[in-house]
Amino acid sequence: MKMRKIFAAGAASLMLIVLMSMTAFAGWKSDGGGWWYEKSGGGYYTNTLVTLEDGKYAFGPDGYMMSNAWVKAGGKWYYLGQTGMAVTNRWVGNYYLGGDGVMLTNTWTPDGYYVGADGAWDASKGRQTSGGSTISDIVPGYYSSVGISGDTQNYRTDLFAHYTGSGMELQFGHYEASGSPYGLYDSVNPNGDNLTLYMDNGVLKGKSSISGNSYKVEVSGDTITIYWRSVTWNHSSNRIVVKLKYGESGAVG
Repeated sequence: MKMRKIFAAGAASLMLIVLMSMTAFAGWKSDGGGWWYEKSGGGYYTNTLVTLEDGKYAFGPDGYMMSNAWVKAGGKWYYLGQTGMAVTNRWVGNYYLGGDGVMLTNTWTPDGYYVGADGAWDASKGRQTSGGSTISDIVPGYYSSVGISGDTQNYRTDLFAHYTGSGMELQFGHYEASGSPYGLYDSVNPNGDNLTLYMDNGVLKGKSSISGNSYKVEVSGDTITIYWRSVTWNHSSNRIVVKLKYGESGAVG
């Protein structure tokens, strides 16, 4: 019985070592043919597009990583750059790749150009903007209030503009100048929002993460104007219009 226990313990230890070795060898590998990605359980990716640590990559039938090439996966087109990673938020020739790496179709690009059903830039439509506003006009960073209308309760706003995996986002807190800022997702006092920006037929808009509504956004130099939601606490149907100027430092409440 004792020998059987020792053998079982030894076998378990050997199995653990094997599993640890398999895990240790998982990751990127290369040889004279190129790069491939070994899975933690053994084997490697072939004929697929996968999301790895830092982005999306595609592997051919031989398992080697593809680069400088277009690939179609799940009915969507991607472009793999020099490093093999799917490019995002930029043009490749006459085609634009969005924040998720998918080629845009039948829509306006963040910098105001139209791409058709095949994804190609349609030069006949020209550049479409609203008041000169496109996503690319917005400088990432902090902004603070320079003016608010439609709000009678002396609120102010701080805003942080930044890029996320889905594109440019405006994160802001709307709060009393003399008090503490409300949380962005306070269901009782939702006095803030996160707006994901997009171009809607040439008009720059931000989609709310709280209400799902879309609001018009304008950019003029270093100033952003948000035509935000209607107010109810001052017994009117006025819409809050917030103007914010770039350059303030600090954190959004």
